[in-house]
Formats: sequence, structure tokens, C-alpha cells
Amino acid sequence: MIFIDSGTTTLEMLPYLTEKQVTIVTNNVDFITQAMPYENLTIFSTGGMLERKTNSFSLAIKVLSA
Repeated sequence: MIFIDSGTTTLEMLPYLTEKQVTIVTNNVDFITQAMPYENLTIFSTGGMLERKTNSFSLAIKVLSA
């Protein structure tokens, strides 16, 4: 299992993961979108509130505990 944070640098990891069987947990909307074609990647989103400025989710714990 790999945890991937938001940001453009973390997107650079995707080409190294495309041929692996791995589970990824992320708040990064861009990473989720670009990883969608790779059925070998199991993707979990942290959910929460969408931050349009950073294309990521925040406040996941607050949303889940509400």
C-alpha cells in the first residue's frame, strides 16, 4: 500500500507504478484521474472537501466523523 499526497511532484511517480499490482491511497484528484486507465492499480480516495485550487481533497477526517 502506498500513500500519495497532493502536488505535481507525486504525479511523477505514476509511470513507475503502471505495471505493478499495488493499492494506492490518495487525496490527489489529478493522480486519480491519470491512474484510472490502469486496472492493476487499486485506488482509494481519502474523500473530504474538494479543494479546487490544489485539485485535492481536504478535511477527510472531519467529514467522516460528522
